[in-house]
Amino acid sequence: WLESEVQGMMAAMELYGDHVDVARSTGLLQGALSVTDSAEALRICEDFEMEHCGTGDLAVSMPFYRIQFITYLMHDLVSARWLWERVPEAVRSDEDMSRIWEVAKLLRNGDMQPAYAQLANAGWKDASVQAVATQLIEDLRNEKVGLVAKSHSTISIDSCAQLLGLSREETVARCQALGWPVDGEFIKPVKAHTPLAQVLNADQLQALTDYVCSLDTK
Repeated sequence: WLESEVQGMMAAMELYGDHVDVARSTGLLQGALSVTDSAEALRICEDFEMEHCGTGDLAVSMPFYRIQFITYLMHDLVSARWLWERVPEAVRSDEDMSRIWEVAKLLRNGDMQPAYAQLANAGWKDASVQAVATQLIEDLRNEKVGLVAKSHSTISIDSCAQLLGLSREETVARCQALGWPVDGEFIKPVKAHTPLAQVLNADQLQALTDYVCSLDTK
């Protein structure tokens, strides 16, 4: 009898500890999202997955999975793919998770315009995912701007518009705001004097060059 009581108390304490830990992680995640600290939000989600993988209430875990998944889309599509493959089927069935996966496939194939459209118009159920998606659009555009500035001396307005997911008019206005001259149908990128937040490697530059060349031949 005593042994049974002790085991019951220990189970209750463990359950209480899990609730406290989840509440703490939820608070930390909300704090990171409130200041748009995507790197910290991702770290919190990864830690949560490591500690609670395959356990607990799915409704509690789902917000962490969603933020982890969509945050990977900025710089780590490989990790996004592996996350999709290892999460339970019930997680993959979630509407927001399915939509994020569709964006991941578009980005992996270099289909920027439909990727931007999906991010902007997916009708996200989770308000936090909606906020991250909005920020992701801008982050992706800034990344493309940096890549274009580093790899091109001239780019057509149409090609640049497709990379940024903007109209021709919006593209011209954005580039002019950066101090890039526009000559007829072409934009002349100017390299930024400040380093990009992300170090651009040769593979990224080559991928962008190949993509722009494919646009110019269409």
